Amino acid sequence: MSGGFIPPSPSAASSITLRDGTPAPAPLHTALSAAQERRLIGYLDDHFLSINRAYKKRHEPDAPLPSLLSYISAFRPLLALILQIPPLDPSAALRVSYLLRLTGDFTDTLPGYGVPLSTAGDTLDELVSFLTHLDKGWQAVLSSERWDPASHTGVPMTGGESGALSRPVSATDKIRLRSILQSGRERIEQWARGVVHVDPGTEVDVASSFWRTLAALGDVPLPERGGDMEDEDAKELLEVVMVCYSLIAVQVLMITGGRARIRDVTRNGSPRILPPLLKGNLLPVRPKHDNASLAVEVDRDGHRSHTRRSIEDGILPRPVIDIISFLHQRLFPLLSLSQPVLLGLLPLTFLLAQSLVHPVLPI
Repeated sequence: MSGGFIPPSPSAASSITLRDGTPAPAPLHTALSAAQERRLIGYLDDHFLSINRAYKKRHEPDAPLPSLLSYISAFRPLLALILQIPPLDPSAALRVSYLLRLTGDFTDTLPGYGVPLSTAGDTLDELVSFLTHLDKGWQAVLSSERWDPASHTGVPMTGGESGALSRPVSATDKIRLRSILQSGRERIEQWARGVVHVDPGTEVDVASSFWRTLAALGDVPLPERGGDMEDEDAKELLEVVMVCYSLIAVQVLMITGGRARIRDVTRNGSPRILPPLLKGNLLPVRPKHDNASLAVEVDRDGHRSHTRRSIEDGILPRPVIDIISFLHQRLFPLLSLSQPVLLGLLPLTFLLAQSLVHPVLPI
C-alpha cells in the first residue's frame, strides 16, 4: 500500500512483534489516502472471509484452524492492523466499523471450539490475553487515541500529527458495541463454565472481560433533537431509539428466561439465527449496518412471521424521545427486582413500546 500502512513483507513493518510473533504494522500519524483506504478494506475483507471459511472447516481432518489457540492466532494480526488505523477523519470510521465486526465475529464463534484437557490452561491464558488486548483497544478507540503496539495501550494524539482528529464514536455505534459486549460476555462465561479443570481465577478473568470498555461507555446518551435536524440525523435518531428499546427489552426478557428466537439480518443480507435466549412476542434485533432497515421475527404461539421495514425519514415527537430516554435511564436499575415484579412490568413496557414505534415498525 502506498504509504506503507499494510507492509508488503515482515521486514517492511517494524521491529515490534505481536504476542504470537507476527510483525506489527508501523504506527501511522497521518490520515489514510483514498487509495490506502480502498486497499485496506480489500485486505481486511479478504482476511475476515478467510477466517470465516476456516472456522466452518474446524472439525475437518485438514482444518486450517482446528483449535481455539489457532483461531485466536488468526485474529491477532487483524486486530493489530485495525487498531493501527489512525484516529483521524475520514479513516477513523473504518477503525470503529471493523473493530465492531471483529468483536462480534469473535464472541459469536468462540463457543464453537472445545478445549482439550491437555491444552486447557494455555488456551484459557491466551484467550484472556486476547480479550484484554481487545478491551484495551476499544478503550483507546472510544477515547480517540492512537494505538501503541509496543505497550498495548492508547496514546493521545498530538498537535504535530497530520489530519483532523476524528469525531467521538457515535451514540449508535456505542449502543451496538454495548449490545455485542453484553451478549458476548454472557456467551463466553457460559462457555468457560463448560471447560473442565479450569483455574477459578482464569474463569473469573474470562467472565469479567471488557470491563474497561464498558466503563468507558458509561451511560450512552440519546442524541438531542434540534429544530433544524437533517434527514440523516433523523434516521440516526430513529435507529438509536430502536436499538435502545431493544436493549431494554432483551435485558428484561433474559431475566425471565424462556425460549424464543431472534433473527438478525447482517450486512450482506444473509440471515443469522441467534441462540434461543428470550421469551415473549416482541423479539428486537439490531439494525443493519449499511442502512437504516430493521428485521424482526415475531413468534406468536409457534407461528412466525418475518417483517422487514425501512425506517423512513422523519422526526419523532419530543415527548416520545423523552419517554424513551426515561426508559433507557430508569428501567435498567429495575432488573434487580424480583421476577414477579418484572413480569408485572413487561405488559406495560410492551404496550408503551408498541405505541411509540408503531409508525416505524408495526408489531
